[in-house]
Amino acid sequence: MALMLLLWKKSGVMPRRLLYSPPISHYYYSKGFSSSSSSNSEEADMKAAFEAWAAEHGKSYKTLEEKEKRFRIFRKKLRSIQKHNSAFPLCCQRQLTKFSDRTWADLHRTFVD
Repeated sequence: MALMLLLWKKSGVMPRRLLYSPPISHYYYSKGFSSSSSSNSEEADMKAAFEAWAAEHGKSYKTLEEKEKRFRIFRKKLRSIQKHNSAFPLCCQRQLTKFSDRTWADLHRTFVD
């Protein structure tokens, strides 16, 4: 990633990988998430989205604590995606990926170390 950023800065051309947008998954819009919903309803929607996302990507967790930790990460990322997409509705749409339950540190340990 650092090499890509260095090359991008020198060339002035956006790397192709950063331009790719994955397809929208069905669970993302199935409940019509909105900021106007009540807290309990929003939490239930988030849990349902997490369960659907986990099933789609074949995710399973060894303990309930790990599942709760991954849900909190997923919820934070989903809220960030929603905030970004509402700020830029006509372009630059973010989506959930198979790594949406992982932190940057988790990904770094998995792919770099």
